[in-house]
Amino acid sequence: MAKSKLNLDVIPVCLFLYNRSEFINSTLDAIKKSAVGENVFLNIFIDGPKNNEDRLKVIKVKELVDQYDFSEFLDVKIQINKTNAGLAESVISGVSKVIKQHKRVVVLEDDLQVSENFFSYMKHALAFFADKKKIGSISGFAFGVKQKKDFDCYFHPRPTSWGWATWEDRWNEVEWDINDEYLKANKFSKNKFNSLGDDMTRMLKGFIDGKIDSWAIRWAYCHYKNGWLSVNPYKSKIINNGFGINNSTNTRLENNFLVNFDLSNKKDFKYPNIDIFDKRAHRIVNFYNSNLIRSMQKYFPNLLWIKINKLILKYF
Repeated sequence: MAKSKLNLDVIPVCLFLYNRSEFINSTLDAIKKSAVGENVFLNIFIDGPKNNEDRLKVIKVKELVDQYDFSEFLDVKIQINKTNAGLAESVISGVSKVIKQHKRVVVLEDDLQVSENFFSYMKHALAFFADKKKIGSISGFAFGVKQKKDFDCYFHPRPTSWGWATWEDRWNEVEWDINDEYLKANKFSKNKFNSLGDDMTRMLKGFIDGKIDSWAIRWAYCHYKNGWLSVNPYKSKIINNGFGINNSTNTRLENNFLVNFDLSNKKDFKYPNIDIFDKRAHRIVNFYNSNLIRSMQKYFPNLLWIKINKLILKYF
């Protein structure tokens, strides 16, 4: 069992699974390898099936989880939904439950491969930035941005949803019931919100109009509204393996982004002060999230996209 609800040495983790059994063992293997030497309290949430076709897939996921060796973890809790809640509701309720107990949380999904030093990075960053209220979250994923500063991380106003962490006081600031009236009352500015990326307003309107079910765009809006920053590593601690998988909730593209994946197993990290802002990194992240790059990612043949992505990665 966890030593204490407020033991800062314990790393509380939410892992959200659904019906993609092909990822389970590789995802858990990477998480277990990163957990060696760390007190990781793993909370696994398995969503229920949408229909009869999903039922066998979800059963397979449950079987793989039941058979897995969790001996490297401090504790493991598994919650299984009888019915399908959807990713957004699963994340919101699961994170809220764990963060209420532990006051902070690290969040992962089934298609994410973590680096060996992922949990070390998260544990130290959560401790270092806990009292710095300008920071809304810690990101594990990062686009390919070459390190130009004498730090391991940089700041960006846009949070990521691929391997991230936050604290209870920040999470409690989120307004989940966003609608047009709420935006109007808060003097919403499309141009200002799109300073986080060209796709921000499009995704927010997509949620309001019922076209997408995204917790992440509401989390991003909370960062924007509060003027928060996300801490991003120059070397990504995450690879997203879910591109091109039909069962993914909001990622149906074939073309993935190449990243500078951290293979160093470095355990000590140097963080910049809040007033040190890497404008170059900010521009590059916004370029990756621009309409131009997203259109190329969506429509270009895979081999052409990879070639272009390698050039972008080399240049940046």
